[in-house]
Amino acid sequence: MLYLAEGYDWQTQQPELSSALKPVEAPVPQTEELRSPADIIGRATELMELARAFLFENRRIITIRGTGGIGKTVLVHALAERLRYHFHDGIYALSLWLPGEQQLRATDIRRLAKLLNVQHPDFDNPTAVNEQEQALVSAVRGMSRLLLIWDNYETVLWRLGQKEEAPAHPPEEDPAETYDPADRSIIETKQRRLNLLREQRAHSGPRTDPAITIEIEDLERELPQWTDSATTQQDEAIAVQRLVRLLADAVIHLLFTSRQSPVGLARETFYPTAERGHQLGGLQSADSETLIRANAGERIPTTAFVTQLAEALEHHPLALRLAATRWATSQDDEQTFLDNLQTELRKAHDPSAPMYQQSSVEINVRLSIDALPTELRERLLALTVIANPLITPLHGAVIWAMYEKTDNKTTYLPSQAHIYLEQLHDASLLQGQGWGHERNRAQVYTIHPVVAGVLPYLVQEKSLQMARNEYAQWSNYMVSQALDEDGITNHGYVAQFTWFYLPDIATALAFLNPEQQGWAAWQASIVFAHFGQLDQAQQSCNMAQAVAKETNDMVLLNRCYHQHATLQIIRGNLDDAIRLCEQALKIMEQLGDFQGQTATLYEIAEVLFIRGAFEQAIQLHEQCLTIQDHLNDMRGKSATLYAMGKVLSTQGKLNRAMQLYQQSLAIAENLGDRSNESALLYAMAGVLSNQGALDQAMLLYEQALDIKERLGDTLGKSATLRQMAGILKTLGNLDKAMLLYEQALVIVEHIDDIQSKGGILHEMAHVFVVRGNCDKAMQLYEQALVIVEEQSDLYNKGAILHQMAMLQFHQGDYETALRNSRESLRLFQSMRAVPVAKDVADTIHQIETVLAVKRSQNQHNLTPIQRGLMLTVTTIQVLYRQTSKEKVQTELRLVIDETLEPVIQALLAALERTPTAADDLLTATTLLFAQEKPAEQVDILVVIGILAKKLNDTAIKLEARMAAIAAQRQIGEEQETLVQLSIMLYNLAMVYDRQGHHAEAIPLLKEVVALDERTNHPDLESDRVTLAQVRRRAKGEIAPGQPHSHAAHLQ
Repeated sequence: MLYLAEGYDWQTQQPELSSALKPVEAPVPQTEELRSPADIIGRATELMELARAFLFENRRIITIRGTGGIGKTVLVHALAERLRYHFHDGIYALSLWLPGEQQLRATDIRRLAKLLNVQHPDFDNPTAVNEQEQALVSAVRGMSRLLLIWDNYETVLWRLGQKEEAPAHPPEEDPAETYDPADRSIIETKQRRLNLLREQRAHSGPRTDPAITIEIEDLERELPQWTDSATTQQDEAIAVQRLVRLLADAVIHLLFTSRQSPVGLARETFYPTAERGHQLGGLQSADSETLIRANAGERIPTTAFVTQLAEALEHHPLALRLAATRWATSQDDEQTFLDNLQTELRKAHDPSAPMYQQSSVEINVRLSIDALPTELRERLLALTVIANPLITPLHGAVIWAMYEKTDNKTTYLPSQAHIYLEQLHDASLLQGQGWGHERNRAQVYTIHPVVAGVLPYLVQEKSLQMARNEYAQWSNYMVSQALDEDGITNHGYVAQFTWFYLPDIATALAFLNPEQQGWAAWQASIVFAHFGQLDQAQQSCNMAQAVAKETNDMVLLNRCYHQHATLQIIRGNLDDAIRLCEQALKIMEQLGDFQGQTATLYEIAEVLFIRGAFEQAIQLHEQCLTIQDHLNDMRGKSATLYAMGKVLSTQGKLNRAMQLYQQSLAIAENLGDRSNESALLYAMAGVLSNQGALDQAMLLYEQALDIKERLGDTLGKSATLRQMAGILKTLGNLDKAMLLYEQALVIVEHIDDIQSKGGILHEMAHVFVVRGNCDKAMQLYEQALVIVEEQSDLYNKGAILHQMAMLQFHQGDYETALRNSRESLRLFQSMRAVPVAKDVADTIHQIETVLAVKRSQNQHNLTPIQRGLMLTVTTIQVLYRQTSKEKVQTELRLVIDETLEPVIQALLAALERTPTAADDLLTATTLLFAQEKPAEQVDILVVIGILAKKLNDTAIKLEARMAAIAAQRQIGEEQETLVQLSIMLYNLAMVYDRQGHHAEAIPLLKEVVALDERTNHPDLESDRVTLAQVRRRAKGEIAPGQPHSHAAHLQ
């Protein structure tokens, strides 16, 4: 307590701040999936009680139970906003029922991983469910202020076969809780009906009633789905329930909504309590009145009517909204309306009535639907065809056949359809999302789960064939629009449009007839793959393949094998990709389809290119050229020449690559193929860039960019901007480079090209590395990594992890660098991508070397050679712009050690990029070897080789490598030592081969193969192929830069 003397002059203190304090901002709850109205009427008591349970009673797992439409979702949505400051680890919501979806998706685990931004290699393998669960649990363990919301969890419990409880006062059953599409009696009835109809068709022959044929087709589509669904859905539910139990054990906070059944977790708290029947009740009287009056339109109800209506419907929010909107357009007076409603409600207790045991909200849904004009009611029922979670006016125009046809062109009329969607929204049968400013109406709509649960009953006897046909034909048209003769259309609007309607394409394919379905599914697989939805792409490809086999369409089957192979390449399953291509090749040979053969050979060559089997890839491209010459296929020849140029460019044979690119360009110009002309200018610019002719390269890129803009090829424009940025980066103009990268990023984000976005972020990260802003670089690497993981792009994931590891290595975070580089190596080895795998293995060796020295530094004094190693690594960090030059110069000058003086002087010269610095360092270091072990000699020689490479001293780089190999031979015969020796020999052989010194490379590669045999190394086969190719080059059978003369034999 502070006492003040009377008359004391109190001096107020004004705190001085160097800068304004940043406001404390809690993370925004990620609750987009809840799709509930933003506003909430009432529920103040419930919000307070739930907040108290989490904040003060330390409840960790809470399940809110209540009937459908009672307002559980709206309640948790509002609660999340109020608790955001408490749960600073984040609030994330997962809805297990989305409008338009009829079953629980097996991808719930992946959806949650995406929400939480969980990265783990096991997500590359769709079958590794247990490992994915453990990855999620590990990611959230210890996050005590994390809240996960699981909305509509009853969908899991139903599929588990969990029976509803029987509380003291059980609520009326909701139809969606008792309806099971996989019910055995329904299946048996449908199967008997199908058998009967097949007998009638067999008896009637060609005179079969078309209606019977249509019904047979419907049943044949439905029954496989139903018979498989029970087991499939139960397995999915078991997986989700298992994950939930593991998350509960991780001691995070969980909030569930369910209709009646509890989740069944230990320490689960039910809300409301047992005294209130474990069921969320209706609104308070005042809140019910507010809701009714808000939905009564221009009619002004009396207080008595409002009171009686609320009591009759037990203050149920959705039932009240439906009744109020129905009364707003009704001609009945208040008493008549109430009497009719009471009559319908009484039927729920009459065993002889069709509505027996139905809830008041379901009855009101039915009454609201019945109150619609006949045409509008039919339109509502047709909406059940739509699979997209968001229903747009275009959806309505499609399934309601609202279009105009002129000259074989269909123009849909979404503005007319929007009028009917508004009317259904006004009747409270649709929920609005995204309100427009010009006109106060929703832009998209969703169907409330309770309404969606009632609609199937009303359409069981209705034929939706017309709506399904319209839906299917429109989806088929969308797929065709997304593709052109060169593949995916790169127009921004088409890409954005297609992305939004992907859920429709996935479902509508099943409604097409087999003649259309197979080819449409194949095309759809290409579209899904382009947008990174590989699982859906695989499903569509499987569908197309099944149709091809059923209809004996060998051309389609070949296309399916190709697409399947492409998907396997993306996933890194290169062996499976080659196997599929070989199957396709057999089909094409049987059909005599030479053009199909070239496509297949091209695909195999791409796989070999990824693996580094460059000569084998060239051989296959040569076979393609021979076939294309025979067919006079100039477009295909141009593409093959381009592909061969790409291989040669990668090998460093830039002059020959440029020749092939120029031949390809001449063909493209003669054909007027502006798109490929642009691509070739782009590739030629890349060669010039690698040759150091940066100004010429920039001119070609500008020409390519002009063509891309004329063609409206936004994706190509983005790619060209990226390459131009790369040149500017090389020239040191980092600001202009970053500006072009940002322009490219805007383009790909606009068209939702996720794959290109990952690549741009990857390249932007390198700009920040050069600038020395390692934190920002790492941020961008991590963003790019998330994208490639979502797409299961193993190759680029390995590349990004390697880049991150090198950055972490130069920052001194050796443990993390080692972990990331090892994961990168695992990925490349699984793909048998030998060249890059060896580069990563070399990086791992460097990290392990420095890490070992660091660890020994903590235990005892370093030897002179170890100190020299650490100082050399620090100098290299300066050359890579990872640390301050002045700081390292000061550090070197402070070293007082006569033994190290020559090393210090050489390193100071290296900082100034003196031409003889690497040579001086190697000489000075060699003088210290007398007392050092071979392993320590290897370590510093490897690092000197890196420094020499950075100083462009090729001779010293080779000398350091050879000396390191000599020291490595003295270490021993352990497995790890021999593997490292093999890597060092291979890398040196490749240097000789690229320089044209093939004879010097051969003995090194022979030793590599011998070591692979001794160590049972997975690269044995690839290394044998490399040795054979180098031998042929040494004999002159393959001139440097010249392709093989092998050609396919045409018959």
